[in-house]
Amino acid sequence: MLTKEVHKKIGIDFCLEMVNTVTPFGTIRKQERKFYDSADELIAEQRAVKIFLEQLKNNYDLVYDLEYEFCRVRNITGSINRAKNKSVLDEVELFEVKLFSHVIMKLIEKYEKLKVDNLDFKFKDVKDVWDRLDPAETGLVTFHVYSEYSKKLLLIRKEKRKIEEKISIEKDRKKREELFLERQQIVIQEENETRKIRAELSEFIGRYADDLLYNSKQIAKIDHWLAKARVCLEEKGRMIEHSKDNNGIRLVEAYNPMVQEILRSQGSEYQKLNIDTVKEVNVLTGANMGGKSLSLMCIVLNVMMYSMGYPIFCEDASIDLFEFVHYQFEDEENIKKGLSSFGGEMVALREGVNLSKGKRGLIVLDEPARGTNPSEAKAIVQSVCNYFLDKDSMLFISTHFEGVVSDKMAHYQIVGFEGVDLDELGRGKVEDNMALKRIKQSMNYTLRLVKSEKEVPRYAVKICELLGLDSDITDYSKALLGGGEFE
Repeated sequence: MLTKEVHKKIGIDFCLEMVNTVTPFGTIRKQERKFYDSADELIAEQRAVKIFLEQLKNNYDLVYDLEYEFCRVRNITGSINRAKNKSVLDEVELFEVKLFSHVIMKLIEKYEKLKVDNLDFKFKDVKDVWDRLDPAETGLVTFHVYSEYSKKLLLIRKEKRKIEEKISIEKDRKKREELFLERQQIVIQEENETRKIRAELSEFIGRYADDLLYNSKQIAKIDHWLAKARVCLEEKGRMIEHSKDNNGIRLVEAYNPMVQEILRSQGSEYQKLNIDTVKEVNVLTGANMGGKSLSLMCIVLNVMMYSMGYPIFCEDASIDLFEFVHYQFEDEENIKKGLSSFGGEMVALREGVNLSKGKRGLIVLDEPARGTNPSEAKAIVQSVCNYFLDKDSMLFISTHFEGVVSDKMAHYQIVGFEGVDLDELGRGKVEDNMALKRIKQSMNYTLRLVKSEKEVPRYAVKICELLGLDSDITDYSKALLGGGEFE
């Protein structure tokens, strides 16, 4: 599966920052980044989010009132597990358990007001825990070891108060010292009795530990579902429900929010992606700087967000159920680990191939074998494409090499500079930043399905000219290409 570094690179981290969970349990659930390889589990997660999206639209005040309770939630799983394991909780821990039980009672009450009938979700009643921690029936969310827990404790505290009253009025120094010593002995008795009571309360809480832990997971779910739904409510994403009839990948007006924000900060617009796969092996070609890598990142991001039960960033979509997603790109981390760029590529490729044995996954390779000589690199790319023709996984691969695509594969191509007057584009000497901006603004990043034999666009030398590379080099390059030396 994808590493943390890949999650960050393709924009998953960026997208998850939009998902604002409130409780520590919801945040932990978000951080788990569960990948659903079961259709039933994925559909259940997506359906729950859609249900709460409707609740946000139709019962916003009731949902807001429910979410208020989230602000009072603390992570007390450590204390609950300690009680379960027969440890004695201190007074702060007992207070937090009491607070948690109060939150659960309020959540049960407020959730019932939403009247969510089409979702298998409920909290377990822990009123017995609340009652045990509120023996005086004050209804207050505070805690100390109440005298009501023990007649012995009540008598000890009465005796302690009497002595404290005597101390407050006694003037004789020696008698005051004697009273303080007497009080000290009573305090020891009080501490022993309160510890005994705390042990009894801890043992009682331990019997309800499973219910309390279950409720913490339920809080995690509802908090996380609402956070996902809010992404849709704010029109940052769409919640698309999975269908077991889905086959391949169809994305309509898809985009990558992280890349979109970067481009907007540079004064550029993001060109959205449309794709509807027709085959299992998909080869992507196009001009240099044509957006092949960004197109692949957009596909991987949306498939990953979908497979994790999140809103995705498009107008519409249908996505197959994948058991894994593998994404290979030029990775500087491999060099830091002592691998050559080619060595790192081949290790990553091997991992993708091994994952695909016995599983259906999405394998995305961004210009593999770029770190070796062109003739061998082309042979490797062509072999990889042929290898996956009879495998159960879907392959997306970008390349500059011609002659790789067969009729059994789908060939997608970036439109690029088609229809652009490149001579006009190159008029006048400009700074590098302006030259790059001109190129980006003139590039058509649309992805289209073309014939398998369609030639790979050749714009590399022209881009070198546009970026001001010495004409002696670019002219000689054109002469070599015109002479057919690179056929």
